Amino acid sequence: MRRTARLIAEEIQRYCVAHPDARDTIEGIAWWVQMQRQEDLKNDVCDAVKVLVKRGVLTPHTLRDGSEVFGCGGSARLTQPRVRS
Repeated sequence: MRRTARLIAEEIQRYCVAHPDARDTIEGIAWWVQMQRQEDLKNDVCDAVKVLVKRGVLTPHTLRDGSEVFGCGGSARLTQPRVRS
């Protein structure tokens, strides 16, 4: 089995653990995988945002409704590697 198929199989298995009575078509199972990846991505983005807030790259702002948005801060410049000649 190719690496990609093996990773997808692991994601489907993880979904089945969480939803043991689930049944679906190939198209539906592809949707399961997409939704799981979206949730994983959301969690990874949240972790990355926390790091960038600590570094001063992003600045949190609380809106009137209590939701939080993030804007680019003053430390957004990435350090560029020096080119040696």
